[in-house]
Amino acid sequence: MVLAVVGMVPFAPALRAGWVNFDDPPNFITNDAFHGFSLESIYWWLTSSHMGHYTPLVWVSAAVDHALWGLDPAGWHATNLLLHGLGVAGVGLLARAVLDRLDRAGLHFAPSARLMAAAAVALLWGVHPLRVESVAWITERRDVLATPLFVAAAAAWIRRGPASERPSRRGLGLVVGLATVSCFAKAWAITLPAALLAFEVGMLRHEAVAGQRWVRLRTRLVESVPLWLVSGLFSVAAATAQDASGTLKSADQFPLLERMHVVGIGLLTYPKQTLWPTDLSPLVPLSERVLWPWPAVLAGVL
Repeated sequence: MVLAVVGMVPFAPALRAGWVNFDDPPNFITNDAFHGFSLESIYWWLTSSHMGHYTPLVWVSAAVDHALWGLDPAGWHATNLLLHGLGVAGVGLLARAVLDRLDRAGLHFAPSARLMAAAAVALLWGVHPLRVESVAWITERRDVLATPLFVAAAAAWIRRGPASERPSRRGLGLVVGLATVSCFAKAWAITLPAALLAFEVGMLRHEAVAGQRWVRLRTRLVESVPLWLVSGLFSVAAATAQDASGTLKSADQFPLLERMHVVGIGLLTYPKQTLWPTDLSPLVPLSERVLWPWPAVLAGVL
């Protein structure tokens, strides 16, 4: 609770902000398709690819906000702020789950140290300038809505404990359920199984002797199959939504080398902006992404 409140405080001025004339109007002001809770509205939430995104959960939350506040942006900003607070608390729980798992694996930390470290991680993430776009821009409701569900799914997976030699269903339904709902909010939640697999690979050297590592990794791969299926389905849904909006580009319009360049720019830029958050913008035109072209392409290949 304390983490959530402290994480919200720096963004409280957003409550006095209005709508942003960048995606907010077509999403929420001139779009009345999501209003209300009729069968017609529910069908639209579940099938719409409005502006190139498949985000049914966002439309549910938008319908609730519209019912409560109309088009008064203060109420919508308050919802974003509360969701961000949940995300900060969730990151704290996830960090604590990781530290507890490391402690059980033999990397011992005092309980107070684990608590303080988890709180520090959550607050550093929660008050970082990179969060401004997600919290203060109502269109990015999908970000603050997906995040607490994503980190809750990751924490639930990690708290299942080390892999045994045989697959286990313990707690798996909760993980899959949270992951699915997170994907209904934003497509980037499809990265969850890859992130969890990377974590499990890193934990193998602490939790299994050399001869058991492949067996335990195979167990985790089997257990993660439902998550990969969910991610596959939502990947198709996201691509279909992009295609319906005309934002997908052909290989002729957007060659492979340029695609690798864009991926590489992301891999280089996000760590840099995390450590030194300058030149932040919700949109960087492709024509301006020319910094470090060959390192960027190499990063994209990797």
